[in-house]
Parts: sequence; C-alpha cells; structure tokens
Amino acid sequence: MRHFRQRSGGLRFGNRDLDQSAGPPSHPRGIRPTVSPRACAQTTPTLGLLRATAYHSTGAGRSEAKAQMGALHLPQSKKNAKNEGAVIVFEDEASFRQTPTLHATWAKRGSQPQIPTLGQRHTQKIFGAVRLDNPGFIYLHQEDNFQWETYQAFLEQVVVPAFYRRRHRIYLIQDNATYHTKPEAYHWFRANRRYVKVFQLPPYWPELNATERIWNYTRKYVTHNRFFERPQDLCDALFGRFDYVRRHPQEIEGLLRPFF
Repeated sequence: MRHFRQRSGGLRFGNRDLDQSAGPPSHPRGIRPTVSPRACAQTTPTLGLLRATAYHSTGAGRSEAKAQMGALHLPQSKKNAKNEGAVIVFEDEASFRQTPTLHATWAKRGSQPQIPTLGQRHTQKIFGAVRLDNPGFIYLHQEDNFQWETYQAFLEQVVVPAFYRRRHRIYLIQDNATYHTKPEAYHWFRANRRYVKVFQLPPYWPELNATERIWNYTRKYVTHNRFFERPQDLCDALFGRFDYVRRHPQEIEGLLRPFF
C-alpha cells in the first residue's frame, strides 16, 4: 500500500479543489408572501417541465417509511474497536439528479406548488463516509460510474488519509454493492488489513448504514423542491452543504446518535 498524504488546505474531490474556508451555504433568495396560518396546508409540489408546451405533473411522491431505525447494536465489534483504539466508519454511495426531489411543503390552501424542471437527468455520483466517534464526514465527487476502481480511489485517496492513524485501524462498515464484494476488493482489504478491517452489512438493509442518514439530510436541505438550471448549480449546492457539515460536525451528531 502506498504512503498516504493529506492535501494541505483542502481535499481533492474529482476534478475539483474545495476551499475549506468558505462560509455556510446560502439559501436561495426570493419573495416570501405573508399569509394567515389558517390559509395554509401541507401539500406535495408537482414538477413543471420547462421549455415544453405543457406542464407535466407527477404523483404525490414517495410515502414516508413507516418503520423508524432503532439503535444499531454491534457489541462485539464495538468492544473490539474500543480495545484496539480503532475508528468505526460507515461508507455508502448516493446519486443526486438534476431533476428536483419532491417533498411535502406548506402552501396556500387549494394551491399546489409547481417546481420547474428541464426534464434532464444529469446525475452527480458521490462516495461518502462518516465516522461515529467524534463525528466527521468525507466525500468524493465521482464523474465516472460506481465501480471497484473508483471505490478503491476513494479508499486510498480520501478514507485512509482522513481516518487512519498509526496503530489505530479503520473498522469500515459497508453494504453489499457488487464492487464492494468483488475478488479485487477482498484482495485489497487483505493487503491493507494493517490500515482497514472491513465489515459487511446484511443485504438490503440501508437503514443500518449511518451514511444513509447523511444522504437523507442532504436531500432535505439541498434537493427537495428545488430547481437547478445547470448541473454545476446542483454540484455547487451539494458541495456547499457537504463542506458545511465538515466544518460543523455538530450538524450530524443527532443523526448518528442511534448508531452509538
């Protein structure tokens, strides 16, 4: 395994250097009309297709999951990590489309909001990892498809430099994506067991992955009911929120508490 070094003053994400000194992301400006609370109701917006002859309406959107995530109990693994001084890290991937995600919001009664869209599906792919103790979030903007080679780059260039300390291994908890379980992946983990010990989550249980909560948080504050005219606008909004979380880890402490 090659020697890992952190870049001074920022992290390299895809083809982008992110300035770590920037302030929190600003909210989009607009006019907020004052209306009586009694004249409001909670509703789900519809998408309005821009540059088309007519509006295209969608359904009511996804229903919220009924089951709530309870405390995640990995007593033996946590005990081993504590005895070893290891750092528990959850890893996951997410795709964010330029098309807005719809979510219930407040509006005048009888008036359903419409969110404009260009009908384009430009997608930004993000690798992310979150540390449980002393919460910290790291990410990599991926321009190619999710595959073993890009995952390996995330591990080597971002995860290990950020979380590994001498004699303090990373306990990496990941799901069962195909590129996580390829022979090449197991070979890499065996060759680098001095730095990383990997644990697999049960199949099809995303609620057991702490990073999934970061994605939900991101959609709430970045993509829900929001129009992005260009792919770069979406990237700027995503990176701004991610970097804000990196500078203010208290933002995600409550999200991670069930996993302690």
